[in-house]
Amino acid sequence: MEQVEEDRSERIRAFQGRTMADFSGETGLTPSSFYPITGGRVFVVDGPPVNSSYGGYSNVTACRLLIQTQQNGPTGTADA
Repeated sequence: MEQVEEDRSERIRAFQGRTMADFSGETGLTPSSFYPITGGRVFVVDGPPVNSSYGGYSNVTACRLLIQTQQNGPTGTADA
């Protein structure tokens, strides 16, 4: 399980310095919202739901990523 987490972390680190459009294009995950911060934005990305059942118990979980970005171009661009 630890190796899986390390692999995922490495994949996310590969996007450092790239645009939000690059991230969305390569992962298929698009932001559901964002909020401005000093010098950039934080994008909220909701992952797909995962359904699991164990006996008579069902559960739905999802991952939410908060991705902090820095301004790298003119203001008002979608992936700044």
